[in-house]
Amino acid sequence: MADERIKNYSNLLDKLKEQNKKREETIQFKRENIKKETDIVDLLEDTSRDYKYIEEMYDSVPREKIQSMSERKYLELESPLKSAIVSGETTKYLYEESYQRNFQSKQHVDTTTSINTMSSACATSLQVFSKSNPDWFPDYEKITHEYEIKDETNIHIKYIENYLQNHFPNIKDEFKTFISQFIMFRGNNSLYMNLIGARSLFFLKLIFGFSKNNYEVEYPRLEAIIKFVFGNNTPLPSAEPLLRTCGNIYSEMSEQDRSSDECIKLGAGNPAYIENLFIRLIGNIAAILKLRDSYFQE
Repeated sequence: MADERIKNYSNLLDKLKEQNKKREETIQFKRENIKKETDIVDLLEDTSRDYKYIEEMYDSVPREKIQSMSERKYLELESPLKSAIVSGETTKYLYEESYQRNFQSKQHVDTTTSINTMSSACATSLQVFSKSNPDWFPDYEKITHEYEIKDETNIHIKYIENYLQNHFPNIKDEFKTFISQFIMFRGNNSLYMNLIGARSLFFLKLIFGFSKNNYEVEYPRLEAIIKFVFGNNTPLPSAEPLLRTCGNIYSEMSEQDRSSDECIKLGAGNPAYIENLFIRLIGNIAAILKLRDSYFQE
């Protein structure tokens, strides 16, 4: 059993290391693309200057001169113009491809903004958790000092409050109750069940209640989350892991609600874990609301 646990833990770390490697490679790709895009813009500006010159020169030709030209002279005038126009058709393809790339870049910005919100929550929650479990994380102070993790939980809370005020005013009070219960829980751990109740009510009403009432989708949970975020719009493949994380956090919360002695009741007697989950939950909700703000369509 212990060996199997170590094997599983090692596999999880290997996945994280592989993801970090991909992130570094993606950063490098993006940096290289910035250089390439800068070169393209410089060349296009030169090209545009040339074509603007051609346009103004040909536009300045008196029309009466054109009317009085011989056929040979007119062809001499027209041929270079046609040549410029035919070669300039390349712009149409550059435009279409750039438009698609621009749309894809927007998707990347939106997805990156959301994952940045979630990564901040994961790092902050681990900082809180590791500080309360120093035996598990013997290098806590050294590593935390090196990375200077900033707690952005209040920023995420404020974003959610503003979003609810604008889009779900009927649920904003449930969120305030949830936050208030968490603050009270920090001062008194015995209020654990009150926090769970407030948290579950908010989560269920915001996401699953909305999907059920508007799209008749409650299960599977991931499908309900997708409907909440995208509505009738086409889901972004790159956003799927964030939505899956939302479902996983809901499942993690459900483990806390179980009362059977045969179940592992996550968080029982461990306030640091509850705070860890709270921070991740807030971060994930803020992350998917940011996606929803850009892509939801009724």
